[in-house]
Amino acid sequence: MTRTRLARISALIAALLPCLAQTPSGARIQGAVVDAVSGTPVRHVVVQLRLSGGGPALSLESADYADVTGPDGTFHFERLPPGSYSLSYSRSGYLMPRASAGYASRVIQVAAGQVVQGLRYGLIPQAVISGRVVDDEGDPVEGVQVSLLAFRYSGGVRRLSQLSEARTTNDRGEYRVARVPAGRYFLQASLDRMPPGSTLLAAPRTPGAPPVTYGTTFYPGVADASQAMRVELHAGQELSGIDIPLQRTALVRVSGRLVGSDGAPMSRASLTLLSGQSHFPSGFGAPADEAGN
Repeated sequence: MTRTRLARISALIAALLPCLAQTPSGARIQGAVVDAVSGTPVRHVVVQLRLSGGGPALSLESADYADVTGPDGTFHFERLPPGSYSLSYSRSGYLMPRASAGYASRVIQVAAGQVVQGLRYGLIPQAVISGRVVDDEGDPVEGVQVSLLAFRYSGGVRRLSQLSEARTTNDRGEYRVARVPAGRYFLQASLDRMPPGSTLLAAPRTPGAPPVTYGTTFYPGVADASQAMRVELHAGQELSGIDIPLQRTALVRVSGRLVGSDGAPMSRASLTLLSGQSHFPSGFGAPADEAGN
């Protein structure tokens, strides 16, 4: 190859370099995650991107791209192919805000080489409530199911429903409910089964009287649901010392026979006794045997 030809090739490369530098190497998406209450940056937030059509990323393995926010709460994605992306983000100790909370859309459309920046997303600090469940002598009770109840609308009807999975007290009678959104709640404590060696089911003190046990109890320690007290939680609040003393109640037995309109026993039916307190629906059920008993 002659020096003249080498010089021409070098000149051509030099002329093309500015054009190559301007050729987009991919799209970019940049933004930040902040505390929805204080407005401060949130670090260690896992931000994930997934190309449209694949559904939201449920784990790091299923995400097409992932980043973790730094101390300033920012995240960056580079060299992205054009397309529509679904963005998701999460961090332990925080909850997602409502879609209408005023933050950027989590569906992002980018063209080749486009830079999308200034995106802003929020996370709400979780509330936490904790306490102990004790018997009428102040001793801790293990194995009690503690539930948070709140009013929700279902089918246009305002109903009281359980917020999340119940928490079970430990050997110290302690419970802790995390990831709670701000709101007003009732607390319900109930024993589905007796712990091994439990003395909670006591023989009657008076001959002929029914046995007694600890029934469903509402905070602050009442068996009558209409006397239950609501607890208010704010975002980021850790409310402790919400103790529930269980209330004793007498056990009763109800028996009978289920029959159809033709008088034949209903062997595949079950009977449920429902509480008459509409705001706190609860009940006990039992299946019928072959004879409908």
